[in-house]
Amino acid sequence: MKVHRLSEGDLAEYKTSDGAGKLAVCIKTPNITAGFTRFEKGTATATLRNWPYWYDEVVYITCGKGKITHSDPPFTSSESHEVQAGDLLYIAKGSKMTFEALSNEPFDLLYITHPDPGFE
Repeated sequence: MKVHRLSEGDLAEYKTSDGAGKLAVCIKTPNITAGFTRFEKGTATATLRNWPYWYDEVVYITCGKGKITHSDPPFTSSESHEVQAGDLLYIAKGSKMTFEALSNEPFDLLYITHPDPGFE
């Protein structure tokens, strides 16, 4: 067993064509991956749009407030929710998600995926 405590040095910035965030992968096995994602309002890492889920994921909001927009195939409609620290959600394989920081404090998420999605 290993205990993971998030520190600033663990978070590495990642960019996609639809936004950016910060990511710390803490647990990685073939069946499950877990770590932290951070979005920060007013920075280049404030929003990630239309992230495609090829895996299942459970997300727990650990800090801040954000807006999460969810869309299922055939992606003709979407549903948005404002979330905050203490909220828990399940994201099903095949969904597309948008994450946006709403508060001035970091919008931090603990994520647990199944299976390992393959990102580092």
